Amino acid sequence: NEGGLFLLNEIMVDTSGPEILAALDVISTTVTETTACAFYCKQGKDRTGLVALFVLHVCGASETEIVDDYHLSDAMRKTALGAVSNELKIDY
Repeated sequence: NEGGLFLLNEIMVDTSGPEILAALDVISTTVTETTACAFYCKQGKDRTGLVALFVLHVCGASETEIVDDYHLSDAMRKTALGAVSNELKIDY
């Protein structure tokens, strides 16, 4: 795809805006300075990645830190889903 990740993210914001906003609303109204928040998705890199990007940005993370975090999630997703897929014999 010539648009790459940038176009994919733009499309997701255009088509999943209400869902992304709902996730951000839950996070912003329930997380405090003394609590943690975990969120995930079965595949976990597209809309979930955008939610993470927005949360990290609001918390003051740099662009480099956000990009590094995104790349870490890919390796972790493959590890986590690989264990589940092997056990259940599912091919993602």
